[in-house]
Amino acid sequence: MLDVKEIESKLIGSTFIEKVYYFDEIESTNNFAKTLADEDNVLVITDYQSRGKGRLERTWTSEKYSNLTFSIKKHFDIEHNKIQYVNFFTCCVLFAAIDIRLRSRAGSDNFDLTIKWPNDILLNRRKICGILVESTLPKNDFILGVGININQDSFPEDFSNYAASFRKFLGYDISCEEFLIDIIKLYDESLELMASRNYNKIFKLWKDHNKFIGKDIIFVTNGNIERNAQIIDFLEDGGVKMKIDNKEIVYYSGDIRIVPAS
Repeated sequence: MLDVKEIESKLIGSTFIEKVYYFDEIESTNNFAKTLADEDNVLVITDYQSRGKGRLERTWTSEKYSNLTFSIKKHFDIEHNKIQYVNFFTCCVLFAAIDIRLRSRAGSDNFDLTIKWPNDILLNRRKICGILVESTLPKNDFILGVGININQDSFPEDFSNYAASFRKFLGYDISCEEFLIDIIKLYDESLELMASRNYNKIFKLWKDHNKFIGKDIIFVTNGNIERNAQIIDFLEDGGVKMKIDNKEIVYYSGDIRIVPAS
């Protein structure tokens, strides 16, 4: 069970977080955060989501008391045609936090960490982190939903070849509270990049952390149609340019699928 008092003592007053809501179990931290209409800079955390949300109406499954599932509700003063940068920025912070923790604990950089378009983070080609950014326009209130596999050692058969965790990689448990505090502090320290509207730098960071350009993949459309494709480029408006049947096509939603590691 998460130590909420420790989390509050380390975050409230020293970071942008002003209030913490904790639930032993809840359907979705993102859905709860949406009910906080007049609140900002809020962290919603739970030990178990019964209906965790992913992209494309998928569910995020997580073992109770083993992982991090949380949402941040935050207002960003950003132009409506630039809201994709909130996703780019959030992915970059999560990538950096995971990278720092792995390097400090593994004692080496002998691992492959990458962002998978548009908002997953893969460790050695397996998913360790999922991010779901939802917005309320024109208020520019954003719900930043995050799921990170921390101490879960085994996964359901359907996910076992696609899921990674700190526990599976390192061979031992790490503190969920400590890692969550580090993530929020890093997010807080990085907010100046968003405040300065340095969008080119944010996108470059996101793109530099993505290793899929030039790769052959399977692209799954919203209609669940699988197409063999090659990634040509990622676009600053949030799209992905691919070559499919010798034609260049830009998609703004869908899923990239790669062959899982053996």
